[in-house]
Amino acid sequence: MSAELKATALAVLARMQADIRMDGRHRYWIGKQNMPAVTAIIRNLHKEALIAWAAKVQQEADLEVAREVAPTEDLEAAFASVAHAWRRERDTAGDLGKEVHALIEAECKRRLDLQHESPHVSDRARMVYQGWEEWADSHGLEPIAIEQRLSHPGNRYCGTLDLLCFLHKYAPGDLLVLDWKTSRGKGTYPEDELQNIAYRRALGAQDQRLSGVRGMVVKLPKEGPDYSIQAHEVEDSEQAYWAFLGLLSVHRWLQGRPKK
Repeated sequence: MSAELKATALAVLARMQADIRMDGRHRYWIGKQNMPAVTAIIRNLHKEALIAWAAKVQQEADLEVAREVAPTEDLEAAFASVAHAWRRERDTAGDLGKEVHALIEAECKRRLDLQHESPHVSDRARMVYQGWEEWADSHGLEPIAIEQRLSHPGNRYCGTLDLLCFLHKYAPGDLLVLDWKTSRGKGTYPEDELQNIAYRRALGAQDQRLSGVRGMVVKLPKEGPDYSIQAHEVEDSEQAYWAFLGLLSVHRWLQGRPKK
């Protein structure tokens, strides 16, 4: 059964790679139609956790300046030096995530006997990757396809999944869509779950035999001490997918709204 499922998935993905192209601005196209991206769609979701995190990081940076600046120094200039501290921390985390993603992609390509190069990354990224490698081996990870473009034929959106795979020691015989996320905290964010569900719904819409594909968000830690991986299976539901489709409607309205 798993061999048949694998063959079906690879055939569907091959067809979508031929149909979907991505331009230099990372926009998706099918023919002459520009298709909305899943990541752009879910940006319309209000992210309270991100706002709270940004405020906390900025407050910590401001307090550090207040402790260190002498009374005779220019306090305004000192605070200006740490303005947008949260953006710098976000970008640093983003760089780490890209490095770890590159390592994971190279390893999955190696297992698939695809051409790959060993990326040059930081020691910190390698420590996170070692945690991922232990997790992957303990779950019996068998990659099927990596970084694949996909589209929903009815709802007309596109995206790129991180990995389609089997986890033989976790869910024998079942295909899973895995998304890598670099972030703190133990749980998943709503936008991560909607992204995963949207990808799986696209696969199922392309071929009904793929409608039972499962999904998982795999959280890659930003820092130690043990760099352990947290994996969370994402449950699909009509309510969750309707929430995504609501965001898709908002996205299309915003894109079509006259500029003022």
